[in-house]
Amino acid sequence: MTLAPIATVLDIIFPRRCVGCSCYKTFLCDSCKLKLRRELHVPDAKTVAYFSYHDPIIKNALWHLKYKGKYELGKVLGELLYDEAWEGLAERRQFNNFLSPIIVTVPVSKKRKRQRGYNHALLIARGFANQTHGECPIVENILEKYRDTKRQAEIKVRKERLSNLKDSFRVTNPSLIKGKNVLLIDDVTTTGATFDEATRALKKSGARSVVRLALAH
Repeated sequence: MTLAPIATVLDIIFPRRCVGCSCYKTFLCDSCKLKLRRELHVPDAKTVAYFSYHDPIIKNALWHLKYKGKYELGKVLGELLYDEAWEGLAERRQFNNFLSPIIVTVPVSKKRKRQRGYNHALLIARGFANQTHGECPIVENILEKYRDTKRQAEIKVRKERLSNLKDSFRVTNPSLIKGKNVLLIDDVTTTGATFDEATRALKKSGARSVVRLALAH
């Protein structure tokens, strides 16, 4: 069964409620969207995050997406990311020759995907891509996490985070990456170690340029 029918069944059994205020019929209502803590984080020229993970609404939304099977929150959060990021990406296309980018998502390990049933970052990316109307297509399953690692959230020191992830990502079909501008999307960035290692794998396979977007930091 695909995610859409599953979501429909769950809507009947467990009606949609806003992760912010618990009102019915939507996972994130317009009123709560306006309350979100927009906190731009630009640790380097290629990385941007738009919201604080300490915002209780953002944190609750990501928790429900990752651990409670609220698949449609991925679409909602992807649209939210698009609304915040698109203007800046337009400037990159104009002034930095970041033309015709493809979207790639940070993968989860095969073990974690089996446990959860899906990659939450991919659901966010699909919501983002739908808003671009084909201007930024997703290339799915091109970046693979082939080595299971300790959860990054359990490691506080950046050097240890980098060591934990070293050589854990690879590109499954380099011909689809070579010479391309890549928009790399994930849900949260903290030290940037995950983004760095994923970028290394993409650049090794010939990506022209990689811009990294995260919903929160």
